[in-house]
Amino acid sequence: MQALMCNETNTENILPRRIVQVWKVDLDAHAYQSGDFYKVLSQDEQCRALRYQFVTDRQRFIVARGILRFLLADYLDVHPHEIRFGYGPGGKPEVIKPDTQLTFNLSHSGSTALYAVSRECEIGIDIEALHFDCAAESIASLIFSDREQAIFDTFPVDQKTVALLRGWTRKEAYVKARGTGLFFPLKQIEVPFGPVVSNFRINTEYRLHTEGHFRLYSFSVFPGYESALVIGGAPALIMFKTWPEQTDVIEVATRYLEERNHSENAAFRLY
Repeated sequence: MQALMCNETNTENILPRRIVQVWKVDLDAHAYQSGDFYKVLSQDEQCRALRYQFVTDRQRFIVARGILRFLLADYLDVHPHEIRFGYGPGGKPEVIKPDTQLTFNLSHSGSTALYAVSRECEIGIDIEALHFDCAAESIASLIFSDREQAIFDTFPVDQKTVALLRGWTRKEAYVKARGTGLFFPLKQIEVPFGPVVSNFRINTEYRLHTEGHFRLYSFSVFPGYESALVIGGAPALIMFKTWPEQTDVIEVATRYLEERNHSENAAFRLY
């Protein structure tokens, strides 16, 4: 992939306002690069990686965070390791260094990850794998409004899991866009259950400090997954991209970091 090398002076040309780029990634396809991705993570991210008991989960976390850094670095024209993240009151991540108008959100389920990147837009994205052994009816009663529950109850048993995941991902994308996390009462967000949703304006009974409207988009990027994107404000153009191999970029980054990594505490190394 050709890097989107840009800085604050030319970001508008690379990523105009009201454009949201959604990147899809197969994390397991990049597991062999996890050692290189690990080297560009912050010490905090490396510590979090060490907490995963299973190798597959650990590698997926490392790859997901590493790719996030490389994606943002391409937009910001900085080294991936130089990016610093902050977190809002609801846990929503944001770039605090370098100073930028770039916004992003990410979600991963199993081996699949989605990244949404925009300029100034409030965005939230979510993806969930379909698990047909989940207690759909029990979970539905916790997240659906009375009106949604009445619709959900009409679905045949074999369709309830899909309906649940559609509702969940769409509500989750909304609270991620708002930056509230699950502190927002999910029952007060009403979303449609249809397979394709575009530019659906979300209304809620619950008002927070953020004004304006949020629009819901659903899409299918991989079989067996439900995914949703929520964007604040006016309708936006959504561009879908696939994150490919970036071996050359990664090799340059790891050479740059080699001296620093040798001096780090060994407790933060996996490779």
